[in-house]
Amino acid sequence: MKTTLKLGAVTLVTAASLAACGSADYCDTYKKAQEDVGDFDVSDVDNYEKIQDYIGQLRDAAPNDDVEQAWKTADETFSKINTNLEEAGMSFSDLKKLTDAEGPEDLPDGVSKKDALKFAQNMRDLRKNSNMDEAKKTIDDYAENNCEAE
Repeated sequence: MKTTLKLGAVTLVTAASLAACGSADYCDTYKKAQEDVGDFDVSDVDNYEKIQDYIGQLRDAAPNDDVEQAWKTADETFSKINTNLEEAGMSFSDLKKLTDAEGPEDLPDGVSKKDALKFAQNMRDLRKNSNMDEAKKTIDDYAENNCEAE
């Protein structure tokens, strides 16, 4: 279960660290996002909310349809993670506790073993069915080919 939960966290971190620039608005928004959230800590609810906001802003400022679709994929992935958490009766802050849990006694308060296992399965399914890796590649490739080096 730890591996599956870490995959969920990797999805979040990946979405947070996707790098791309192009138009001035897009680059400015991306740079501001990096300054505001830096390394995304999956247990930091404030950063999680900021990242969701930035994903929307970067999607709206995307320099082309492919990059826009990649940000839509990131946004959809975040939404599905939220849904998975809600269905398990958990909050985002519970994710870090759940990731570190070594047994049922380590589960967040109010989270049953059944709910934790269902969440883990939903995250495995999300990882398997998500196009997040492809989205990251699209954004990274665009950045590499079209953005000024810092």
